[in-house]
Amino acid sequence: VILADALGNGVSSAPSNSKQQPHMKFPAIAIRDMVNSQRQLVEKVLHIPHLRGVIGISMGGMQTFQWIVAYPDFMDRAIPIVGSPKLTSYDLLLWQSGIHAIQADVNWKNGDYTAPPEAGLRTLADIEALAIQTPSYRVRQTSPEDFKKFLDTSERDTIHGFDANKP
Repeated sequence: VILADALGNGVSSAPSNSKQQPHMKFPAIAIRDMVNSQRQLVEKVLHIPHLRGVIGISMGGMQTFQWIVAYPDFMDRAIPIVGSPKLTSYDLLLWQSGIHAIQADVNWKNGDYTAPPEAGLRTLADIEALAIQTPSYRVRQTSPEDFKKFLDTSERDTIHGFDANKP
């Protein structure tokens, strides 16, 4: 099992940890770039000529679709989970809503923030919660009495686990 952080995410190469290209100075990265770097890791560093399978969730699902297109013979199976092969107008609206929430935060400062844009990240967490769960699921999982705890946890996890400059 190989688990690789994608370019622009994690601890290897990201807007939050690049000294020469911090925040918005970090180059734009496409799903294709992420998959190409993963292929290089597998072939050139790990010396593995073929994979049994590629699997990914969410953006990892998008990467799995890219593996299918770019390297169809490199793996036996591909399992994209909750990833779109092509973004729909709904997907674009969802992504843009999150971007707008972050950019509207007073701490955003065109991406050169010194403190996380917490208000924007809280709104992003709320948008994501609406998008990834059905109303009936949320109602079954959280009573009105437990709602504040759910919301606080969701927002806290997003604020502390998310860099607003990452893809």
